[in-house]
Amino acid sequence: MQRHTYPKDYYVLASAALPSQRSLYRELSMESVGNAKHFLADAKRLKQARSRGHAIALTVLSIEEASKALVYHNAAEGVLRIVGKNPNHITTFQERELPDHRFKHTILAGLLAEWIRYAPFYEAAERLRKPRLTKEEVREVILGAIHAHRLLQVDLASGGRTAKDVKDLFELLEQLNDLKNRGFYVDHAGRRMLLPNDLTRRELERLLELGEGAIEMVSQLATLHYTEREKRLQIEANKELLKRARRARIRSALQDSAQASAHRRAGPKS
Repeated sequence: MQRHTYPKDYYVLASAALPSQRSLYRELSMESVGNAKHFLADAKRLKQARSRGHAIALTVLSIEEASKALVYHNAAEGVLRIVGKNPNHITTFQERELPDHRFKHTILAGLLAEWIRYAPFYEAAERLRKPRLTKEEVREVILGAIHAHRLLQVDLASGGRTAKDVKDLFELLEQLNDLKNRGFYVDHAGRRMLLPNDLTRRELERLLELGEGAIEMVSQLATLHYTEREKRLQIEANKELLKRARRARIRSALQDSAQASAHRRAGPKS
């Protein structure tokens, strides 16, 4: 059997033609955002055609695709890593987890929770126009954001309109997979038929609003490039989160062990 031989520089040129891993993740992120937008556009067309169930199912797919785009973007920026095994789900993830709808719903829930918690600070940063600020201007921006943050926390704690909206939002997130399946398929409950269009206009409108919001957030984030300092701060924050999560797991394991030991010492009740 004849073997083909290639010039020495063939392998250099071939490897140079392949995208780096981070370049690949960046491209995957942008394509995922585009695909999420297509899903949402198709959902709106199905809404116009009075196909509510299928519109809801495609809207959920758009939300899941947007969540996947966020993971790839952060991997491209180097603030988290995609690994082959033993992910900690804070600083490292596995690529094979991305098709899992539960994983993508968790990613979106985390993004929304962070967005809500720090909304006043994000808004203050977005309002900045000057490239340089005086010390007094920086102080004014920070104090303004802190004041808005306190008001938000009071509103959330008081059970007011904002708190209800947030509660409704996270309840909707928990229902995403069920809504997707009900929107796609015919089913039954006992002798009662369950059809995709049994889903309500209200459910569709809420999901379309969530889909548009998720895609807008991820689209903005996917165009951002962290500075080296921002990357370092993000990585350090993620590592601190990982340490706390591990300490919490250790404390929980120790408590469970102590309780089990106490039960064994107590013996069976007579």
